[in-house]
Amino acid sequence: MDLAKVCAPFDAVLAEVSTRIRAALQQELHGLYLYGSVATGLAVPPGSDVDLLAVVTTERAIDMCHHLTEDLTNQYRSTVRDVAIGAGSLESFLAPTQAAKANRCFLKHYCVCIAGVDLRTDLPRCQPDKDLAREFVGDLEGMIAGFRQRLQDTTSPNDVEEVAASVGRRLLMAAAVLYSITDRRWTTARTAGARMLTQHHPEYAEYASQALAWIGAPYRPAGVAPAIPGPSRRNVETVLNELGALVIRDIRNHLAGE
Repeated sequence: MDLAKVCAPFDAVLAEVSTRIRAALQQELHGLYLYGSVATGLAVPPGSDVDLLAVVTTERAIDMCHHLTEDLTNQYRSTVRDVAIGAGSLESFLAPTQAAKANRCFLKHYCVCIAGVDLRTDLPRCQPDKDLAREFVGDLEGMIAGFRQRLQDTTSPNDVEEVAASVGRRLLMAAAVLYSITDRRWTTARTAGARMLTQHHPEYAEYASQALAWIGAPYRPAGVAPAIPGPSRRNVETVLNELGALVIRDIRNHLAGE
């Protein structure tokens, strides 16, 4: 990760967003980090997100980040799909737990510090294992149930697109982590997840392609038409059911506790 990879128009948005967050949180902000497509230089307006992680020192600051996410997303809607500010306490990042270890691994390998104290400097490189993979995957079944409810509650094509993007990001990240363990490599990149999923299950290439299209990724599995229609409620539900069931099944087979 390198801030030099942040390109226009995201560089201007990032500078303004960072200023707003630092002004709002002040001493309650320990460190602010950028990750995702903007950090890797692969973001494309207006469909990409500005993904930020704030390490803070108070619960109040966590609540403030939630409000800032909504305000900043509305302000920069013409340039980005979402200004997403995840927030966690400094104490939770330094705790001696498996969840905290996963958070530190994410900071070390997938984030770049843009303000405050950079925790990554003193963090060791991560050694991926099943415990770490399970933390990265999280409660995928619960998330899928939440996506189904969101899809049921949608009232407009824009709502469907937002659910589709969330489904694509979550399922392909889970696939990337899952097959990282089976293939003895480590990545959380959605495009890599789609490639590995297609290698393991070629019959699911069309679903992987749709999920990638919903998050604006350029990769298309071999044999899949380059033009993917926009998401509809029906095809989002199909991908969620079919691809979701596949990934959950493989998680149970390959990431079971030891």
